[in-house]
Amino acid sequence: MDLAEENINKIIYGGGAVLLAAVIVLGMMWAKANRIDAAREALARSLNLYFIETRTDAPSEDGEQRVPDLSVPLEAFRDTAEEYRGTAQGDFASFYTANLLFRTGRYDEAAEEVRSLIDREPAFAAGVNAEVLLARILETAEKYGEAAEIYGRQASGKAGDMRAMLMIDAARCFELSGDRDRAVDLYRSVVEEFGETSFGVRADTKLAILGVRMDKSL
Repeated sequence: MDLAEENINKIIYGGGAVLLAAVIVLGMMWAKANRIDAAREALARSLNLYFIETRTDAPSEDGEQRVPDLSVPLEAFRDTAEEYRGTAQGDFASFYTANLLFRTGRYDEAAEEVRSLIDREPAFAAGVNAEVLLARILETAEKYGEAAEIYGRQASGKAGDMRAMLMIDAARCFELSGDRDRAVDLYRSVVEEFGETSFGVRADTKLAILGVRMDKSL
């Protein structure tokens, strides 16, 4: 009797533990699902504010083209990014935040936002070409050396038109930074690799402007 009672108690306690674990897991799944739903709604609201503000068919009171006020959608994206960090929606909100900071001329903040996103979510950042955005921000902020290095690094992992464009971007930034030799080397590489394409022609034109002639036998 004692042995049977002990076994029954073990079964009851064991079953209770399993049930408790199941309740905890289900509760966590429910909370996660609710968080994702809330993140989706927050991102949708932020996007709606952005699209409303940037509509091109809404003239100002004097009939002129209205200049969008990006401060409201910017703060909405920033709030969404902070509140739902770690979700895909939060990552997209962070990327939009960086873009709007860039568009409003807040280059240091924009660069910091992109760098933070790259550090936190490298796979997501790679998927949206966040480093290219960072290079664009740095170039616009006249930090040409940093921008050139990023463009060059990104070009090495790309192919086709994207690679050609990034190589030209890197060459342009080296040129603007005063590093003429590296710029010439990259323009030459574009001509050699992309021949008679529009990118090759652009690079050849830049070389001519810089006083460098390509060997046409290449």
